Amino acid sequence: EIMSLSRDSLSHVLLDFPEEQMRFRKAATLMALFAVAKIYRVELVAEERDPHNRWIHDVFETARKIGLE
Repeated sequence: EIMSLSRDSLSHVLLDFPEEQMRFRKAATLMALFAVAKIYRVELVAEERDPHNRWIHDVFETARKIGLE
């Protein structure tokens, strides 16, 4: 049933459940991070970079420089 809720409806329902709201936010954050990592990996292997994704490469290059790889 959750899959059938719109984003706005789910957000509204989660207002009454702060613990679940936190879980959803963490899950959304992880999904976004995995998506960014996938874009980075695909572009790195292809050796082609979309100029709109420059910020992604900047983040990973900075992390590498400071030892967070």
